[in-house]
Amino acid sequence: MKRYHIYGAACCAALALASVTIGAAAGQSAPAPNASQIEQQREIILRNVTVVDTVTGRLSRARDIVVRGSRIEAIRAARKSYPASARTVDGTGKFVVPGYNDMHVHSLTVAFPGRDDELRLLLANGITGFRQMSGTPALLKERREGKLTLFPHAPTALSMPGQVLMPLNAANPAMATAEVRAQKADGVDFIKLVEADPATFSAAAAEAKRQGLTIVGHLPDRIDVRTAAAAGFHSIEHMGPWATILTSCSTDEAGLRQAIAARPARQFGGSGNGEALPAAMLEKIITTAAAAPALTSMRTNPGFLPMLRRVIDTYDASKCAKVVADIKRSGAWMSPTLIRVKTSIFPDNPQFVQDPNLRYVAPAARALWLDLGKQFGAQATATDRATLRDFWKLQLEVLKLFDQGGVPMLAGSDTPGQWNVAGFSLHADFDLLAEAGVKPLKILQMTTLMPARFLGRTATMGTVAAGRNADLVLLDADPVANAANLHRIRGVFREGQYYSREALDEMLAGVASRRATPGSN
Repeated sequence: MKRYHIYGAACCAALALASVTIGAAAGQSAPAPNASQIEQQREIILRNVTVVDTVTGRLSRARDIVVRGSRIEAIRAARKSYPASARTVDGTGKFVVPGYNDMHVHSLTVAFPGRDDELRLLLANGITGFRQMSGTPALLKERREGKLTLFPHAPTALSMPGQVLMPLNAANPAMATAEVRAQKADGVDFIKLVEADPATFSAAAAEAKRQGLTIVGHLPDRIDVRTAAAAGFHSIEHMGPWATILTSCSTDEAGLRQAIAARPARQFGGSGNGEALPAAMLEKIITTAAAAPALTSMRTNPGFLPMLRRVIDTYDASKCAKVVADIKRSGAWMSPTLIRVKTSIFPDNPQFVQDPNLRYVAPAARALWLDLGKQFGAQATATDRATLRDFWKLQLEVLKLFDQGGVPMLAGSDTPGQWNVAGFSLHADFDLLAEAGVKPLKILQMTTLMPARFLGRTATMGTVAAGRNADLVLLDADPVANAANLHRIRGVFREGQYYSREALDEMLAGVASRRATPGSN
């Protein structure tokens, strides 16, 4: 039997030519095939593999998966042999799962050049789809006009918002309402909000609902998570972030909310006359502020860490369990991005500074991240660090409550924030979810089945079944037995195109080479 490492288009053209020749020999007319016909003729057989059921964790051994074009055509009992001409991939001893989805990335608006290389890093790590969490009018126009050109078989941008809502472009209810309407006209899939006062938040959520859009994002610190969830906040990102959920879990919730309300509103600048900033300027401000959240918060709010300490010291697990139950009943989702939470809390941690995967990051970004880490190290006191360490432990504890409480969750990385390397950071998130006590099957579901449910796409993704997209990850070991096995990627199918381990390593090497020189992508 032949084992093919298929990642080019030459085989497709050869197969099309063969079919044309056969038709001509039979005296039939044989027009040149178009690209769609060639795609329909392609067939690859993943042989003798174990199929992992992402719903139950059940393993179906000795299966052949027939991939035709970009879809799974059939799954059947493994055959002992195939003709020598058959295009096959040997899956003996391997496990197959749906392609991974990173449900919180910014790769299409990355601050440094090299959008395609960001997506190559995703694909090389088994990620075949992603939820883009920031957009611009220009990016939406590209997509709307079919001009969002990426390399062949790049991971799919499953969903995309416009510019994030914050006081720079949604300073009051009227501005928020107008911005939501404008983004609807631009063709957004959802609205993302990161900062708003209660009245503006309510206006944005109500207008999103009127426009048939969901609203997701950061929970503003002046808004109770239960109120937000009831208003339709569809997914809460980054465990809040910070103390926005934990405030509701405090025995001193009333006092904390009074202190938060008395604090001056966060200042973001702006025109001062109720007009939103230009798109390019807004994107630059957002990107810079998001690079090092802990450092930014410490600088802009001297009371930030003392307030965080107060939240930690008044945390009540039983009260938090009730908050989690309320969130569950509301139907809201959680995208914890634990890796982003950790890199935000420990921006000078040697684990991140010395990460060998930094070779895949643009030199300018590496330099910025290192500088921000040094600035944090120079400013943070021993007391500050103790507060942040305790906060991290509490985040893991609360994450476990969300898991036990049945709140649906999505895996995500928030790449390319500080120390978050595209693709690799999602795998780091898997490890942190396991550290928090999430079971391996649940972690697998958070990157496969749950994204499909969240997006309403279970007919095409999230499970390995006939008719589903041929976006698959071939693993060396059982991911249901141990979540660490999610890292052991032997190959990736993307739209039915197979990338062997060797091809994925070649892809990674190309990115590293292009990013080895200052000024490069």
